[in-house]
Amino acid sequence: MGAAWSDIGGAPILNFLNTAGVAGKARDAEQLTSHAALLDWGVWAGVLSAGEAEHRRGGFSRPHLIDRREALHALLSAHAGGGPAPEPALARVTGWIAEARSRAVLEAGAGGYAWRAGLGLSAGDVLSDRLALEAERLVTGPDLANVRECVRCSWMFLSKGRGRPRRWCAMSACGNREKAKRHYARRKAPTPRTPD
Repeated sequence: MGAAWSDIGGAPILNFLNTAGVAGKARDAEQLTSHAALLDWGVWAGVLSAGEAEHRRGGFSRPHLIDRREALHALLSAHAGGGPAPEPALARVTGWIAEARSRAVLEAGAGGYAWRAGLGLSAGDVLSDRLALEAERLVTGPDLANVRECVRCSWMFLSKGRGRPRRWCAMSACGNREKAKRHYARRKAPTPRTPD
């Protein structure tokens, strides 16, 4: 299953958002179909260690975390599109982050202090809290200005290149499809007649 996961997002929290939806804007293709798949994704993404996933399974609701993922996606999609934050999504993400921070501890690191989640929790709760703290860093930090949503699918990514921001999640996927669609449309367009 890990082979189907993508790191196109450029950050673990965006890669988490990209575990739903594939070819279009509908978010109807779910990759995290079980508790085990969710924990396996957490290990693949580097959010959980293999030991945490193996020894602390259970203790959380997968649908609850999927609901939080979709709320964060709605919030970031609105932001990337220049629209207002949907109130229900904003409230859901706010609650998720507040819950995670209530269980986290502040720890000193090389670059300063950061919230640390995961002490004494089940693997699912550790994963949820760590993702919530990642979401907080993204929505309150400078990278928020670089968050984009692919014009063809629902996937989110960081666009940090110089010049014009990226429009597609990946050229090898949606970029090539979009270019092929435009090429086909140009070939099908009627050739204008010139006066004799």
